[in-house]
Amino acid sequence: MTSIKRHVPEWVFGLNAVPFGVIGAFGGAVMPFVLRQKGIGVERIAEISAVCMLPSTFQFLWAPMVDMGIRRKSWLILLCFLGALCAYVAITLPLPERLDLYVVLLVAAQGLIGLTTSCNGGLMAMTLSADRLGRGGAWLNIGNLVAGALGAYVILLLVGSGGDLIDLRFIHPSFYVEWKHAPFSQHTIALVVSAMLMFPALAVLMVPEVECESRSPRKVFGDTFHDIWTTLKSRAGWTGIIVCFSPVGTAVAGGLFSGMALDYHASDQMVTTINGLGSAILTAIGCYIGGRICDVMNRRLAYALAGGLTALCAMGMMFAPMTPLTYAVGASAYLLVTGFCYSAFYAFVLEIVGNQQGRAASTRYTLFTAAANGAILYVTRFDGKGYDLFKASTGFWNGPRGLLAFDAIANVAGIAILLTLILLLKPQKAEVIA
Repeated sequence: MTSIKRHVPEWVFGLNAVPFGVIGAFGGAVMPFVLRQKGIGVERIAEISAVCMLPSTFQFLWAPMVDMGIRRKSWLILLCFLGALCAYVAITLPLPERLDLYVVLLVAAQGLIGLTTSCNGGLMAMTLSADRLGRGGAWLNIGNLVAGALGAYVILLLVGSGGDLIDLRFIHPSFYVEWKHAPFSQHTIALVVSAMLMFPALAVLMVPEVECESRSPRKVFGDTFHDIWTTLKSRAGWTGIIVCFSPVGTAVAGGLFSGMALDYHASDQMVTTINGLGSAILTAIGCYIGGRICDVMNRRLAYALAGGLTALCAMGMMFAPMTPLTYAVGASAYLLVTGFCYSAFYAFVLEIVGNQQGRAASTRYTLFTAAANGAILYVTRFDGKGYDLFKASTGFWNGPRGLLAFDAIANVAGIAILLTLILLLKPQKAEVIA
């Protein structure tokens, strides 16, 4: 395949990442809030959240399909359309009566739109010069996290019963904006979500792309598994997989905060503000700070630092009183650190993959992200068990504190794994898989 090294604005890839961010935010912030309102327990919500992450974990197995047939940007638009259709049907279902079908459709939407990351990876490698890959990756990260958080904010506003558009009265009594509205129908909410999933993807039409080289399905999947084996044999590769699959820096408790709001007596408006607009701002700041830190220190140590800060936030919120103020401050701090975690992860993975382009780089990148998504899946389930174990307790240890304790333990365990690899193997800086 011939590469096209033309000037494509990096922010285009940020727009391309918006659908992935929106569907992720729906599953991580909106879905727990909606299901809790319908009387479904936090432990069951955690199980559903973990199931929704399964497609991302095993995506590397079917990601090569975007290398076949139509162009990658055509695949991206088609995948967003099909994912939006699944999301629309899921949102219009009555709950909890049709919960099983709701989960199936949401998993399908996650799987379809999750493949857009493979499309974006191939397009970035093909169109961006080596000295602009970092900026392209940064915009991809910002588009995913920030647009996802803004999407969650808008959807939570529509799902709520009306009230405060911005609720920051825990900072100052005058920091709020009121916005009253009549309840929105499920069909209206579904249309808004579908539009968020489809229209930003049209930005990919600005990216120049040549026709994919003609390869049979057998050849495509054979090349893919050859690249995976090459990665797993190299020291940088297998140690990187271990680190990505470890629980360090997963920051999954943030996706369950909206489901714990009732335990902290937080209002619907506070949940909307913290997990929506506040999340967009805080994760953006965290991404920027984390990116700068990762440029001046060892990236594996930066990854460990991100996990340590996550554990500190969880422990601080765990020992604080269970009040709306604790919810607001604790969730905000955790979301800030979440941005740092994501920047540290991307910097760490890109250092391993190096500046190689084409099929191999995309496959290796997908393999590392699949390992990280696997970690997010089992840590989410682990945190849910922490809530379930202590949910009936009336003392200090209760459901939310159990979840936060398990989250802190997971990150500390991940840090121990990472530091052990650093001390025993002493991986070389910027080692690239051959």
